Amino acid sequence: VAISMTRATGFALDTLRYISGTVLRGALANAYLDRGGDARSPEFKALFLDGSVRFPDLYPGRSRVWPLSARACKVHPEQHRLTDLLLATAANEHPSPECLQCGAKRQYPVGFAAPSRRRLYGSSFTRTGMLAHTEIDPATLRAKSGRFHSTRLIQPNQTFTGLVRAQDSVAQLLTDLVGEGLTLYLGRGKTRGQGRVGLTIYPIPPPDSVERLAARLAEFNRQAAAKFPVLAGSLLFTCTLLSNTVALDQWLFSRPYLLPSDIGVPDRLFQLSSWFSRMVQVSGWHAAAGLPKADVGAVAAGSAFLFSRKLQAEMTPDALHSEYHGLAETLSLAQESGVGERRIEGFGEVSFCDEFHTSLAAGRAE
Repeated sequence: VAISMTRATGFALDTLRYISGTVLRGALANAYLDRGGDARSPEFKALFLDGSVRFPDLYPGRSRVWPLSARACKVHPEQHRLTDLLLATAANEHPSPECLQCGAKRQYPVGFAAPSRRRLYGSSFTRTGMLAHTEIDPATLRAKSGRFHSTRLIQPNQTFTGLVRAQDSVAQLLTDLVGEGLTLYLGRGKTRGQGRVGLTIYPIPPPDSVERLAARLAEFNRQAAAKFPVLAGSLLFTCTLLSNTVALDQWLFSRPYLLPSDIGVPDRLFQLSSWFSRMVQVSGWHAAAGLPKADVGAVAAGSAFLFSRKLQAEMTPDALHSEYHGLAETLSLAQESGVGERRIEGFGEVSFCDEFHTSLAAGRAE
């Protein structure tokens, strides 16, 4: 599979190390039409146009993108302790830039974050290879000078997974389309035999109820206050991006950060206390028009944000529980619907109060 990172310019093309939701959505829409479906039908609109189904980015195995606040030892990333800087930054503590076990520099982890038997997270990688070919001069039937092309490919026999979110009324349509399994062709080089994948859907219940999210929110605040006492007395929650997110300001320019209002929380109640983010350019191809989509700036997957607001000096357990439950209702809606623009293409997937930020939080002494 070759999924271009940029438009086809030059003689060397790289590939994404994951399958984007945009690519998955386009391939499924094409499969629907190949079976005789009508692009003007209500079913096509429900599956691909009106937001009833959100197609995620698919990552290798059970992995996900590393939070940008994560740091690992540069020399021994799989053996030495991982750290996370999001809470420490909000507490105005700055962990050592060197690994305490060997003295090597810390850096952003490579690959993807995946569950590990030895520790909470380990690195997972997508296997890739290079394919090269040259153009043939029709006059001489020899290689044409200066026409050597190379493409990096995702190698076969790898599994990529993601969570598709579909409304109940449309979930059955999607299940019927995929059936027991569906062969799709993704990315570039279809005429050369590239991009052939098998798609399977496994229905699962929703991952987070409001009650479970409220409990996770309470536990997150408890652990954060225990590790960083200066944060006690505040109501905290984190938002970690699981996919690229298009966030626009009032002038429709891309922003490199999220605001509480992007999530559905009033800006006057919460403030952005700490964040790690970067911008990426996302592009695509409009198949119906036969034209490229305009490049758009997006907040990169893995970007992490900490929001906070001060609580009253003395709150009863019942009042605090009510605060957690009310916030969890808002966060649950944002988690289900996504954040920002172009969400049906896989943009704007978020996770709240990820245990990564508390279990690996590092303070000044670390």
